[in-house]
Amino acid sequence: DESEVAAMEFALEKLQVSHVIVCGHSDCGAMKALCMGKDKLELSYLRSWLRHGDEALTRVRAKKENLPLGEEVNAVSQANVLLQLAHLKTYDRVAERVRDGKLVLHGLWFDIQNTDVYYANLEERVFRVIDDTEGARILKRLGFS
Repeated sequence: DESEVAAMEFALEKLQVSHVIVCGHSDCGAMKALCMGKDKLELSYLRSWLRHGDEALTRVRAKKENLPLGEEVNAVSQANVLLQLAHLKTYDRVAERVRDGKLVLHGLWFDIQNTDVYYANLEERVFRVIDDTEGARILKRLGFS
């Protein structure tokens, strides 16, 4: 399916997009279906689409933390954001623009129940709540100090 690449190509080449944000959120139904076993789904296209989250699920479960379902869903959702950001960098146009400082990739994760927004630190592969301190750090990194 070329739709993902086509959208990125159009955004970068025609719209000159300079920031791309990949978002995830707590209690995500898709991640919950993945954690509960996508093979149990009757909807074949949804089951197929969930393959994009397989690696995130594998990484979370490899830690052998035996998380309760809700915590596992959130951990997989966050891992999936990080993996999709890494996936974007496999496209030559994206990698080139990131390297040249013409494109910045961002990861956000929303804790809906607690109304918190987290920002992905891509070097450390962790999410930090965006409070005053973290917001200032992000703005400084982006050159808005």
